[in-house]
Amino acid sequence: MMSPTFLKSYRKYISYFLLFGLVIAVVSSFASYFYFYNFSEKLVEQRIKFQFERAESASRFFIEDTKRKISSLSESQVAEQYATSPINQYLLKLEDSMLNIVRSSSNIYQLRYLDEYGDEIVKIEKIQRLDAEVSIKKTETRDLQNKYKRYYFQKTKGMHRGDYYISHLDLNNENGRIEVPYKPTLRVSTPVFDTKKNTFKGIVIANMDASYMLRILTKSSELDLYLADKEGFILSASEPDLNWSRYTRSGYTIRSELGQKYEHIRQNGDPSIQMFDMSGIFNNGEGLKLVAKPSEKLYSTLARDAIQSSFFTLLVVMLVAIPLGAYISYTPSKNAFELQRITKTNQLYANIIDQHVPIVDTDLEGYITRCNDAICTLSGYKRRELIGKHSSIFQTDEAQPKDFSVMWRELNDGRSWKGEFHNKSKSGQSFWVSSYIIPKYNDDGEKIGYISVSTDITDKKNLERYSEKDTLTGLFNRSKINRILDIEQQRTQRYSIPFTLLLIDVDHFKAINDNYGHLIGDEVLKEVSNLFRFNIRQTDYVGRWGGEEFIVVCPQTEIEEGKYVAEKLCTLIAQFDFEKVGQVTVSIGVSVFESGSGLSQVLDSADQNLYEAKESGRNRVVSDVDKYKVLHFPGHDQT
Repeated sequence: MMSPTFLKSYRKYISYFLLFGLVIAVVSSFASYFYFYNFSEKLVEQRIKFQFERAESASRFFIEDTKRKISSLSESQVAEQYATSPINQYLLKLEDSMLNIVRSSSNIYQLRYLDEYGDEIVKIEKIQRLDAEVSIKKTETRDLQNKYKRYYFQKTKGMHRGDYYISHLDLNNENGRIEVPYKPTLRVSTPVFDTKKNTFKGIVIANMDASYMLRILTKSSELDLYLADKEGFILSASEPDLNWSRYTRSGYTIRSELGQKYEHIRQNGDPSIQMFDMSGIFNNGEGLKLVAKPSEKLYSTLARDAIQSSFFTLLVVMLVAIPLGAYISYTPSKNAFELQRITKTNQLYANIIDQHVPIVDTDLEGYITRCNDAICTLSGYKRRELIGKHSSIFQTDEAQPKDFSVMWRELNDGRSWKGEFHNKSKSGQSFWVSSYIIPKYNDDGEKIGYISVSTDITDKKNLERYSEKDTLTGLFNRSKINRILDIEQQRTQRYSIPFTLLLIDVDHFKAINDNYGHLIGDEVLKEVSNLFRFNIRQTDYVGRWGGEEFIVVCPQTEIEEGKYVAEKLCTLIAQFDFEKVGQVTVSIGVSVFESGSGLSQVLDSADQNLYEAKESGRNRVVSDVDKYKVLHFPGHDQT
């Protein structure tokens, strides 16, 4: 049950809120009206912009489609055959090709082939009959004409191969009279060449029915649209009576339709009346431009919508204010409770992060300014032991400054960096973290340090390390060596730096197993592995290739260097006293991988060299440079 004090406060809050809601409702309705009215101008601009983009896309499509079709004919084998050898056989093929083009085109109603003298050779026409059916026919030879003096022939014959001539947009004229009903026409032509002699052989010209294109350009239920030439004559408009004013002698022009606004648009621009230059699309010297302005219907619709929006805003605000006032007056206490609960939850999450997500803040020089419990637990340091120390306190002894050059370059450039660190704890134990480091900025936008958020990936790294080691010898296994070979192969192919392979086999290992048993044989493999591990260069990789076979990869070495390493290992093994079996020897095949080589080819070469070393008496090295030179070593078995 609510207390009287709570009810009194509750009524006061409701009264204040309702009064406030009424003021907001009135102000909002006026603001909505003026905002919607002003927004209508941007809406008009968007509609005009959309129409211009639509007009540009449609015009380019129709013109480019016609260009592609006549180009496919002018550059076809059929056209070239007829141009170079005008016999009846090739003429029939040319006619068939032209018939197919007209049939497949919705906008080409006439297609002609004229020879170099301007004579019409083939003329294909698409005829619209009164019953709405379309027929396609070839004009008889007797009705063909010479068009040498026509402007389109004269313009086209001086062009280069692959050029196009586009005529003015006009009405089709048959026998000196404008065809009725009007057929807006755009002529597109291109020259035909004898490609072998590079001589002009004629033209291909298509009459394009521009009716559908013009409907897209100038038909809109919301805009008044005018397509005019550079002299201002209207070719097509939303109002049909204005169309083709140059030919109908009606006298309609852009100036007559827009009056003084036309000059104002040209000089100062007008957001509600805009002009789009289409001369670059048609490229025919006609200076076409599309003019758009909102229709009276659009203006009245926008005004009605503005009034309706204002009234609706007033109604909604009042309807919402009454129940909302009752709700908001009751909820402050509930909100306070929720805020307290959320604060506790956030604190719980913060504690979880502090305990389990290592976070370190540093200054610009890398000195630690803040850290959490998780990094202290992981590293073994106390918080006071880390604050003020350089972040390199976590680095292992093997870490080099160059290992962090990429990280510092990224951070100094203001970018974040993500990567892995191999660290050591206070007790010297190794641990791995995956870290995401981002720059830290003060309120003035000045970079003041870095924040590192990490994940402990030590277990993952240990698992990866175990998965790439041979369980008996502790050397890299074959899978890991294959990955190393792929990396070195890519390095060689990119930088042309060779590397060498040493394929090693323990001589007479089967006899060791037979005479001493497999356990002793395993001990011999372990001792051989240790000799290899501690006597190769720091940059080399050694692995167990399989059974008693081992492999050594020597990056950035020529064949002579690889051979030297092999001879050193061969001598070392032969001179070593194996506790259980006495003397053990190895045979080694050496091959080099150079830019342009194949990895399998180099492995095969090393294997072949190993085979030759064993066949030559064992305890020796055979390389690519001296396969047949026998190298003797102490303890060499001559049998």
